[in-house]
Amino acid sequence: MDVASRLSDHPLFAGFPPEDLKRICEAGEIRTFEVGETIIRAGEPGTHLGIVLEGRVEVTSADERGRARRLAELGAMDYFGEISLISGEPTTADVKAVIPAQVLLIPHHVFSEALTAHPQVLQQLARTVSQRLRAQLTTRAVLEEAAEVGGPALDGSSTAEARVLVVECSATTLRYGYYDTECEFHNRAGSIEGLGNPSAEHVQSTLRGKTSTAVPGTPAGALEALLGSLTKPDGPLAGVEALSVIAHRLIFGGEGRDRPALIDDALTAELRRAPAAPPELQANLEALDACRRLAPSVPQVAVYDTGFFQSMPPTAFLYALPYELYREGGVRRYGSHGLTHHQAALLAADCLETPLEELRLVSCRLDDTTSVCAIGQGRAVEGSSGLSVAGELPGPTSVGALGPGAVFRIVRQKGLSLEAAERLLTGESGLAALSGTSGDLRDLVVASEEGNERAALALDVWAHAVRKCIGAYVAALGGLDALLFTGRYGETEARLRAKVCEGLEGLGPELDARLNQAPEASTNGASDIAAARSSARILLLSTDEPRMAASEALSVIGREALAAVFRRRRQPIPIGISAHHIHLTQPHVEALFGAGHQLTFRAPLTQPGQYACEETVTLVGPKGKVQRVRVLGPIRPETQVEISRTEEFQLGIDAPIRASGDLAGTPGLQVDGPAGAVDLGRGVICAARHVHMSPEDALRFRVRDKDRVIVRVEGKRGISFRDVLVRVHPDFRLDMHVDTDEGNAAELDQNAVGYMEAVER
Repeated sequence: MDVASRLSDHPLFAGFPPEDLKRICEAGEIRTFEVGETIIRAGEPGTHLGIVLEGRVEVTSADERGRARRLAELGAMDYFGEISLISGEPTTADVKAVIPAQVLLIPHHVFSEALTAHPQVLQQLARTVSQRLRAQLTTRAVLEEAAEVGGPALDGSSTAEARVLVVECSATTLRYGYYDTECEFHNRAGSIEGLGNPSAEHVQSTLRGKTSTAVPGTPAGALEALLGSLTKPDGPLAGVEALSVIAHRLIFGGEGRDRPALIDDALTAELRRAPAAPPELQANLEALDACRRLAPSVPQVAVYDTGFFQSMPPTAFLYALPYELYREGGVRRYGSHGLTHHQAALLAADCLETPLEELRLVSCRLDDTTSVCAIGQGRAVEGSSGLSVAGELPGPTSVGALGPGAVFRIVRQKGLSLEAAERLLTGESGLAALSGTSGDLRDLVVASEEGNERAALALDVWAHAVRKCIGAYVAALGGLDALLFTGRYGETEARLRAKVCEGLEGLGPELDARLNQAPEASTNGASDIAAARSSARILLLSTDEPRMAASEALSVIGREALAAVFRRRRQPIPIGISAHHIHLTQPHVEALFGAGHQLTFRAPLTQPGQYACEETVTLVGPKGKVQRVRVLGPIRPETQVEISRTEEFQLGIDAPIRASGDLAGTPGLQVDGPAGAVDLGRGVICAARHVHMSPEDALRFRVRDKDRVIVRVEGKRGISFRDVLVRVHPDFRLDMHVDTDEGNAAELDQNAVGYMEAVER
């Protein structure tokens, strides 16, 4: 069968050059399915666009009672799998063969790449997507309710054939992980110990076992040996250039470096100039430079351990010092182990089957060093590490929190120089000095159980500091949904977890002693060791920092490819300023405007079916009022108020930044109307900036529902809006919404447009 010839007559591929059709056919797979055989199963990640070459297939979806509902029957040259292509979510329907069927399965990333070169396909594909989405939305809100379980990305960055090397280099040790997403048998991990000496020991672990060899003791020599081990005849790589990306785990990114980034000369120069960079960063950068020399054709990405903490507010990251020390010298709290805490939060959200943005979490990494992180609305809001990894908690050789008076007394008492004082407090103190035995937590547990009183005292001091930190973070979050334990000892040492949890019952988490000793793993690998009556869960989570870094690096490669597409196309997005307004339920309409009252149409809004009403209300808060707030129609199932940050101050309330409809945990206020008043228990938000798109728009911009993007507005006060939420629906028209504060800051007018720069996540 000449499949390429048949595709040339297909509406989706009209106008494709023969070489493009040949490439698509070569990348695809032709399979035959017997009667009743499942081709695609609902709930599984969507990975392919299917084209029926011969036979017939049936598309079905389960209704609320689990009964199969037939959506369509497809014959020769019909296609399926396009909804996952646009939504990025798992498939929402079963596809089965009605009679023997021959199907061409085209990987999503291959077809997505073709869209870049042939944008005329979008209209045809989008029309089909819209029709089928409407059919399925009658039984479930596909784009609203599906969990974010990704298939290959629309940007062509599918991880189906990715080969990633993750490198982390200190002054004495180089650690690494190699990942081949096509064949995990090739994966390996290892370390090179003894850098700085004439030779170092390279220990590498694969599925075959461990090997140990001597290698040069310089970072450049060690990396050359590492790359050589990957490219030797029995290695996983034909050559260094076969790597998809090299990810460098950097201990420090500095102010504003919250996301991984492609490495270039400008970035490395900026990192070298960073005023608060710890000495360990120099070893990171030395390895980075060596990798760029040894693998010049391979994209390289910086992944920062401090990046996750860049979302902390100034109240959390500033010290009470002269402000210029922060502005000029970068003296602030930067956090540490961000990859671990971020991954733990993602795993917890999956385990609890709750969106991460709705959870209040405290993550405890118990390892060679301990760190604690508070996570609210999906972001770090507090971290126990300070200007460096040696933070507020006692470490193996670092003192932890220490008042300035104690520092001055020690310096005067011993007559120490600045360098000697630093060495004492960060290298000669901590649990090792207090116990007189070891700084390792497991060693201290064993010694204390053998009757060593100083070891027991050191453990008690450590546990008290961790508990105090957890308590402060629960207060900062306003409550707790789950306490997370991760890290080498957080996952394995029941005695350490028990010491940390002593006395925390009043804050929510209550440990189950039996489960703590013998955790029961759930299907997703997490273990809940909280007592049944505990109001907060206690989860044990297995994190993998190198794998997390590999995932982050792959996403950067995809974002950069997208950014190039956006810059090349320069497609404008209309921007509208969304002033304060309110959506009402029918009972609240009648309470405010009179029995039987119906909203009065005033003017249409940009989104189909939405309109401004003649009715207005007054919002009443603890400190003031906001009058003439427009009611928008149609009627909603729950009343929702949207205001700006300035109006929050005017009213005296703290409304969170949320997507429309996400009202859990939001504050309320009083709403006054001409016929009465309503006291809202919740429902007031500061609307997250967002952009509405149809499926055709989403395909054109190469984004998915719930993506976060950067939109640039040019002009005399040019500004880039980050963290813009993408919402995709067949009935949406292309339109971005910002609130009045954001519009005023950028001096936007009624003709304002923006240009998409990149996808953030």
